[in-house]
Order: sequence, then structure tokens, then C-alpha cells
Amino acid sequence: MDIEQFRELSPEVDAIFSQYKELVTEDRIKFLSLIYSDLKYLSKMQNKVVKVESIVKYISDETGVSVTNMIGKKRFKEVVLARHIAMYLTCKHTSMTLKGIGRFFGGRDHSTVLHAKENVTNQMEVYRDLRKKVEEFDNYIKLDTFDFPQLENDLIKPTESPNF
Repeated sequence: MDIEQFRELSPEVDAIFSQYKELVTEDRIKFLSLIYSDLKYLSKMQNKVVKVESIVKYISDETGVSVTNMIGKKRFKEVVLARHIAMYLTCKHTSMTLKGIGRFFGGRDHSTVLHAKENVTNQMEVYRDLRKKVEEFDNYIKLDTFDFPQLENDLIKPTESPNF
């Protein structure tokens, strides 16, 4: 857990401690066991690491846009939409920085990733079909059955900039 995630949880942690202080001794034990089981569950969820490669491969399979095109420079409508959705989901499901995501997607700037994220969010508000599809992708990634497909060795490596 990084400092930003801890700061987000800080109000909840404060609330837990204030509730704990108000409890009598017998209830404190029950309270702590509940918190322990919740933390155990959250810890299992935290250990489920989603990699950007897995997201890109999954979106590629679902949209029919090749991984090479998705991380390349092509700007066809279908390619851009698939790339933006992959960037959006990468922001949501990984701890990568915007700069790191941009670097993975063909050496793009962090502002491009931010634009993609905002673009998908805005389009989801307008287009119900897109929202439904992105939510479907999102739910699939959240599932424990997400099998984390890996990029094939012959494809462009995330740290390399493609030459198109």
C-alpha cells in the first residue's frame, strides 16, 4: 500500500479506532476478529496483481484490435477507442503512474493517458452501449478467474517505442 492509498483510507481507520475505544472489553475482541477477517479478505484482493499486459491482451482479444496497433501510433477510430479503454482500465486496476502507462503505450505523454481516461469517462456518460461494454470489461478484470494472459515474446516490449 502506498502513501496515497493510506491517505484515502485514513478517515476509515480513524473511524475504526474511535469505535474501538468506545467498546467494552468483550466487544473489543469480537470487533477485532471482524476487522481481522475483513483485512484478511482485503489482503487476498490486494495480492491479486493485474498487469497492464494482461489488460491490453484482453482488450485486444475483445475488440479485435491487435496489441501492436494498440500500443502503436495508428489513429483509426477503432484503434484509438480500444487504446483509450485499455488506458482507462490500466489506470483503474494497476498502481502504474500516468507516465508509466504512457510509456507502455508507445511512449505517450502522461497528459495523453489523462485525456484517454477523461474521454472514456465522458463517452460512457453519453453512450450506454459503450458504458455497458466497459463495465463488462471492468467486471471481468475484477474477477478472480482473470487468467492474466501474457504478451507473446515476438511483440513489442513495453519499454520500447514502436517504429511505425
